[in-house]
Amino acid sequence: VRGLLRGKTERPMTLAVCSRSGDIIEPLVQPQWFVDCSEPARRACEAVRDGSLRIRPKMHEKTWFKWLEDIRPWCISRQLWWGHRIPAWFAFKKGEDRSTVDVDAERNKERWIVARSLDEATAKARALLGVAEVVLEQDEDVLDTWFSSGLFPFSVFGWPDKTDELEAFYPTQLLETGLDILFFWVARMVMMGLQLTDKLPFTDVYLHAMVRDKEGRKMSKSLGNVIDPLEVIDGCPLSQLVDKLKAGNLRASEVEKAEKAFREDFPDGMPRCGTDALRIGLLAYTVQGRDINLDIKRVVGYRSFCNKLWNAVRFMLGTFDGYAAPPTLWADLAKDKAALAGRDRFVLSRLSACVAAVDGFLRGYAFGDAVQAIYHFFLNDLCDVYVELVKPVMYDAEHAGATRDLAKRTLWACLDAGLRLLHPLCPFVTEELWQRLPRSFSAPSIMVAPYPNPADVQAFEDAAAEAGTALVLDVVAAARSLRAQYGLG
Repeated sequence: VRGLLRGKTERPMTLAVCSRSGDIIEPLVQPQWFVDCSEPARRACEAVRDGSLRIRPKMHEKTWFKWLEDIRPWCISRQLWWGHRIPAWFAFKKGEDRSTVDVDAERNKERWIVARSLDEATAKARALLGVAEVVLEQDEDVLDTWFSSGLFPFSVFGWPDKTDELEAFYPTQLLETGLDILFFWVARMVMMGLQLTDKLPFTDVYLHAMVRDKEGRKMSKSLGNVIDPLEVIDGCPLSQLVDKLKAGNLRASEVEKAEKAFREDFPDGMPRCGTDALRIGLLAYTVQGRDINLDIKRVVGYRSFCNKLWNAVRFMLGTFDGYAAPPTLWADLAKDKAALAGRDRFVLSRLSACVAAVDGFLRGYAFGDAVQAIYHFFLNDLCDVYVELVKPVMYDAEHAGATRDLAKRTLWACLDAGLRLLHPLCPFVTEELWQRLPRSFSAPSIMVAPYPNPADVQAFEDAAAEAGTALVLDVVAAARSLRAQYGLG
């Protein structure tokens, strides 16, 4: 028959294509195992509402409820060669012709037996089929990775056995992880902990920000914008960065784009920043709940802070001139507070304020604010103000004696407490400098030294000393301004 074709029209369609091989990915319907999560999800929501589980930053509670209040049955089976095998067996009668039994048919679903062990499954199969001899065939599927990960908080301690480790270490207190897996991992651990142990696996969840490139894009091998922390710590020549790109499996166009970005950002290669600068740089970026658009130049800025800290403290160590702090230094300072000069009382009062501020920031997980508080104390209060005020005291003969001795004790106390404050954020340079503080008692490591407590330095609060020093600084600033304005020598 001719003349029946009305025409041909292109019909665009979406094809899933593998980014690595270029093959078309075709969906294949398979029988799967599902878990009804409605009751565990309800309990997980209730735990957040009643405050027994705290999510920080608090704004992520909205994401928690969005996922769990609209929970769907969870597909927990995966067709992989590795993983925890599904604990489900299909029950055959001994001698039954398996070719006549469709294990996936709806009519045979009751013959699937879920059990903790083969012995338990065998007992259930005998009761179900009403025969003494049965043959069990375990499903070849494995559990979803997130299912296995959800068991982690208690399975590592020997659960389901009631071990001493489980009794001693479960539940724990704090979980720190990325906000992108709040539902996929955190919620699953909470649901499984409540369902299988009737306990929350932890009481606090801290969600750190995601580190992205400076343009806000997620770091991805497919984009070629991944920054290796070791390359930031140790430095890396540009040629090595480019060679690593070309050795990967990126397309030529993606390699060209990523290489151009590297040449623009690191024309002289990745600068060597060191571990401390990378740590404190990332922490300084932290604003709760926001992504970090990482610019290595900012990390380089904190390398400069570490260098300035090193040089400044080394200079201050040179002013001690044979002085070694006794173990009673802090108690002695508090006892002699009335004899301290105004500059000494000022810096100790600023130290007290810094300790109180950092304590509050760390308790509230405001790590970026803690960095800024310590940064301001070291560079502004200690280096720019106190050290400049105390230089004549350390070097002029007229100040020798009690005045100089009190200044040395004050400076030693500020370095001791300041380095201990900074240590968790900047561990290596603080350990090295703290070990060099002259003391008449043994101190194995700053790591085991007590962290500064606001109550221990509260006695040094002195609003009058701070106001007096602020007035002096204002007068100096005004005098310098006038001198510059009128061109005075």
